[in-house]
Amino acid sequence: MNDPIALLYEIKNLMELKGENPFKIRAFDKAALSLAGQIDLPERAKLGTLREIPGIGKGIEDVLQEYLIKGHSTVRD
Repeated sequence: MNDPIALLYEIKNLMELKGENPFKIRAFDKAALSLAGQIDLPERAKLGTLREIPGIGKGIEDVLQEYLIKGHSTVRD
């Protein structure tokens, strides 16, 4: 499985290229920084507790859960 932090940065970069909302772009950047040092992400994804990490909201939690549980991201694709 690839790095979920790298996934969030990749989505952030794609959003910048598309000219998406700057606040949404910043949210992905902040979330990626918040994941640094977190070692239990797959377990948190299964339990639905990723939003307990500062900087992770419902939308980003959904992206991470799909990626960590299913191994892909429809948002990135």
